[in-house]
Amino acid sequence: MNLEELRDEAYASSAWKRVTPFFARLSPAFLYDHVRSWVVGQAEREITTTDASQDQVITYFSYPSESNLEEIHEAFHQEGLFMSELLELVGYHAAEALATLAAFIRFESDSASLRLLRECFEKLWNTFSASHYSRGYRTSQVRANLVMTLGANNVFGIVGDHSWTAFMAKYFEEEYHPWTGEPLSDSYRHILKILGRSVSSDADNDVILRGVFPLDTIPDDKIPGLCNGLYWEKGGLEDDLPMPPIMLSTQRRGRAQPTSDIYYMPLHLVRVTCKRFWSLPVSTLATPFQKAAMHFFLSLDLRSKIVSATGTAKSFTLQQAAGMCGGSLNAARMALGHLLQCGLAEFDKSRQEPWYGANQEFVCTEQASGIAYPPDDSA
Repeated sequence: MNLEELRDEAYASSAWKRVTPFFARLSPAFLYDHVRSWVVGQAEREITTTDASQDQVITYFSYPSESNLEEIHEAFHQEGLFMSELLELVGYHAAEALATLAAFIRFESDSASLRLLRECFEKLWNTFSASHYSRGYRTSQVRANLVMTLGANNVFGIVGDHSWTAFMAKYFEEEYHPWTGEPLSDSYRHILKILGRSVSSDADNDVILRGVFPLDTIPDDKIPGLCNGLYWEKGGLEDDLPMPPIMLSTQRRGRAQPTSDIYYMPLHLVRVTCKRFWSLPVSTLATPFQKAAMHFFLSLDLRSKIVSATGTAKSFTLQQAAGMCGGSLNAARMALGHLLQCGLAEFDKSRQEPWYGANQEFVCTEQASGIAYPPDDSA
């Protein structure tokens, strides 16, 4: 199979607002112009909305005001909703929005739209990071979920104030689990790695610690299920509010949480190995979304191919990247999109053209060397 036969723009155009996290955060280059228009427009509507009129605007990139939180808590308190549960839900929504904004900030050339997105990001980060999201015995799991969501698009790489990050790192380095008494630093080393701490990873089976996600080992009959797992119709805050028991188990998730742990994957730290997928027939996949998900996985393989070919100091163009991707400009654009969205590549934002412009030049960052093919694995 190849990316062209997996790409169904008609389906994506009709479905992306139902599956917003996939097309806006996980694979934003797939339908970039459509999604960018929505992200910029939504950010502008929210950033110009006053607290008094906030109820009249559907928000995605905003954190509820303190008075709104109190009103929601009062409305659902009789149903058993604690403020800590409400903050957990709000935190999940905000972390997802921050991860989406981080990608589009990295995509945007220097312009009024870039300044708008940065303003929206900073406003949301400041309110999100004002809470430490304590949840009793579940505190470590809730905080880990938030860190992984933010790590998925390397939000920490563009944050100006790192006090929240430092607090979380100190917590996972020094605290103990309230049930078992075990140091959190033993069971949450992957979280410490996402937070930028140095941790050992030798002979470890954890994907994040090893830095390799071996999809090549998945049997053919499990691949449709892998793809289906990325289908996430993320609900609004109101969808989970009547269901506080959903938050009592780490094995159950409300609509504010992703359907697959791949949404938690810090892709700037992990090389995805799925070369075998290229040789599979398209008939392995039965639905348009399964094909879109496979398009995502194969694009991640192509980003490793580009890094392996260019290294981290040599500049290159979209046309040259296409030569590394079998001659396809669309394939190169997808691979570059994945490199850019999490900070593994950069382009000249001062040029008066979009990141995928014919005259743009790209450079892979030093961190990108971690997703290159190993020397004994031919590209």
